[in-house]
Amino acid sequence: MLKILRQSVEALLATAFALMFAIFVAQIVARYFFNAPLTWTEEMIRILYIWIIFGSVGTIVAWRDHVSIDFLLLATRGHLRRALMLVSRTCVLVIFVISIPATLDYLDYMRRIPTGVMRLPTGLVFGVYMVFCVGLPLKLAIDIRRILSDDWDDAEDNL
Repeated sequence: MLKILRQSVEALLATAFALMFAIFVAQIVARYFFNAPLTWTEEMIRILYIWIIFGSVGTIVAWRDHVSIDFLLLATRGHLRRALMLVSRTCVLVIFVISIPATLDYLDYMRRIPTGVMRLPTGLVFGVYMVFCVGLPLKLAIDIRRILSDDWDDAEDNL
């Protein structure tokens, strides 16, 4: 079930990326071949980019693929490494969970403000941030559970 959900999200995000590219090409064709630039394309590309980035990081990008300063973690092994991984992931998880009510409040406020060209509610544009704020802690909780399990091996853990 989780595999099917992951593949569906990947397909949706790949489709959004293809759509973003097609809109970009349409803007170039309209501007340089027909001398009639489209006003909505730049804004739509920005919106799709925001959805692609926050949607993917909040759902399918693994913890090890995030940019991090991990020289201390890489220098340790065994129980110390496990403890550092638990502390770091728990801190990030707690920070995101604490931020959810304020984020919901801000998105509620932003839904009243329309975007510049397409007049979409800005809260809708940035609503994908809630996917990120919920998805990342869920992924961290799964990772913490894996680290706490008896079969965890730091030699096999690729961060």
